[in-house]
Amino acid sequence: MKRRKWLLVGVSFIVLGFIIVSKWNPKGVQVGDYIPANHPKLREALDKGKPIVLTFSTVWHCNDCARQMDSLEPVKKIVGNNVSFVHIQTYFGDEDDKRAVKEFGVRGEPWTYLIDSNGKVLAIFHGYTNEHELAKALKRHLQKVSRTIAK
Repeated sequence: MKRRKWLLVGVSFIVLGFIIVSKWNPKGVQVGDYIPANHPKLREALDKGKPIVLTFSTVWHCNDCARQMDSLEPVKKIVGNNVSFVHIQTYFGDEDDKRAVKEFGVRGEPWTYLIDSNGKVLAIFHGYTNEHELAKALKRHLQKVSRTIAK
């Protein structure tokens, strides 16, 4: 009985450790940071002067990534041209994608960043995030977008 209890405690710590590590982005971009704009897609998005929804994923490699990209479609329809949407390949991308993955500290996928028009990170979502959560975050953080979502 005692052995079973310790086994359960040990497994619980291992699971908890994996959860913490999977959510932890130790040396990458954090909420409140300004994004590195070395990637051509990010430079172009910042030049437009609009908020950015940035997603790191490899759609054909990851089921949650495909679901994540699908969940962005209704949000895109709601906000229209008021927000720039940028997708960067987490794995198997070009050199710019690989550099961005490293600079942002992305491990695992998908990662979605909500970024204001000045390049400041307002929110980070790790793992699948549905369209309701994304729309709610956009509405909460971005005044101009809030009016569009409210309509």
